[in-house]
Amino acid sequence: MANRAYLFCSNADPTDRFDWIELDMNDQIYYDSRHNIPLSWFFFFQPTDIKLIPVIFANGYLKDVSYWEEPKFMADKSQALEIFRSREALLAQVAGPGLYCPAFEYFLPRIESLPGNCLCMDPSEVAQGDEEDFPPMKRILELIEDTSTPLNTLKESLSQFSRVDLQDKDKFEINVLGYTYGDFTPGT
Repeated sequence: MANRAYLFCSNADPTDRFDWIELDMNDQIYYDSRHNIPLSWFFFFQPTDIKLIPVIFANGYLKDVSYWEEPKFMADKSQALEIFRSREALLAQVAGPGLYCPAFEYFLPRIESLPGNCLCMDPSEVAQGDEEDFPPMKRILELIEDTSTPLNTLKESLSQFSRVDLQDKDKFEINVLGYTYGDFTPGT
């Protein structure tokens, strides 16, 4: 297992969970991470944006067929960017003063410049990759949305999938924003 999470844009219908099945990340420009979900990624999404997507795996000659559902995040990109901007102060409280590193300055413009109207996050390789991840991930989104959530409660919930102890300055950017791949020249 690669233990990666992905953040990318597509032309999927964010209200149709079955549009996810047709997505192909080949030739996509995207963010990814290894072994955790970058902290900032949760701040784009609302609880209604997480969906359980059916997965069917056939081993060999279709004798052994497995079926399960994986949580995926899909949101209208312009709304997701607006939501992120409205939560930036909360993210700064969670991430600390290092949030405003040089890479953060380009983070939103890069996502805004990606082709597609739907912002998608696939956390399945980092998480357990099944429907058991759905409740705690949805809970994180609910806690972010609830402005009365104590900061320690939010951090504890986020720590299931993200690194919230961000003392390692060398890995701060990766743990908060993720890696980037493809030609990410904003405005082109």
